[in-house]
Amino acid sequence: MTVVTDRSFRLYAPLHVTLATAIGGPLATGILLAANYRRIGRHSAARLAALGGVVATLLVLGTAWVLPSGFLDLLLAAAYLGIGHEVARQLQGGVVADHRSAGGSLHSPWRAVGVGLACVAVVLGLVAMLILLLPE
Repeated sequence: MTVVTDRSFRLYAPLHVTLATAIGGPLATGILLAANYRRIGRHSAARLAALGGVVATLLVLGTAWVLPSGFLDLLLAAAYLGIGHEVARQLQGGVVADHRSAGGSLHSPWRAVGVGLACVAVVLGLVAMLILLLPE
């Protein structure tokens, strides 16, 4: 693992990742985790995090597509929110804490909200395209 001594950059805290996940789903989780990994110089981990966010989003969409609507939608959302939070905490909680204790700063939570909203727009656009393109 690369040791980063420059603390002039900002990271997303696990709580920011959870906030973005609540709005934008697993895609937002992957994007913010990837952003943190890029900042600390772990580029291969960043690619894996981004890919994981895309794959998890596709799995959630596929699951939501086949499940009956109603209560299970809320259960599915709670599941990916909890998993996203725990993944962020386990994978990057220590790195973020070390960054903060060394004088590093965090991004604004509003930036995480913006990422979440952008992810919602992307996912809804893709779902709309699929609905329009798939035969009935």
